[in-house]
Amino acid sequence: MLWAACPRRDSPVGSLTEIRNSSIVGQQDTEKFTAGHRDAEGGIWFGGPNALGHLESGRVVTTPLPAELRGLDVQLITRDRDGTLWVGIATKGMFHVTNGRWSLYESLPTGEAPQADTTDTQGALWFGYTVSRVARMQDGKVRLFDAHDGLKIGHVTALLAQGGEIWAGGELGFARYDGKRFVPVTGWLRQLLHRYLRHRRYEEW
Repeated sequence: MLWAACPRRDSPVGSLTEIRNSSIVGQQDTEKFTAGHRDAEGGIWFGGPNALGHLESGRVVTTPLPAELRGLDVQLITRDRDGTLWVGIATKGMFHVTNGRWSLYESLPTGEAPQADTTDTQGALWFGYTVSRVARMQDGKVRLFDAHDGLKIGHVTALLAQGGEIWAGGELGFARYDGKRFVPVTGWLRQLLHRYLRHRRYEEW
């Protein structure tokens, strides 16, 4: 099953399309959404400049963004193993949402939102930023990796946790985290990873 959230031209609302077996089987009006996420339990979440949304029995239930954040794109939304929502707001940063309360998480880079995320087997959240930066957040602690840790891939646009390893893709190439630092991915492995990440992103959307 595939869910596609799309804006509509010259309209204050968006649409959510349900696709099964390459056929459209349903469509509904929604808020305009700019990011989506499927959590570990199969829940579907959306975020946009005015509201967050999640699917309940095939319908979107929305919650308005705080007034001071409305009008800004949600660039990323994810949910950790404790059930906390993490929302990346353009030009602001990462917010965690607990019981309806929004708090800016200042241990992560502020003034910007990450472009990519993944969750590893230990439950740590990884976020990809511009200028070859990746942040790992686990048990309330954050470590920021950059060029000094082997990351030289430009803006990080894709992250993948697979088999106990972290793979990062950016505008200038790929890198793999070996447990201590990131190492460049080259040759045939680079081509294989490029194809895999493209296929995985298609499956998620």
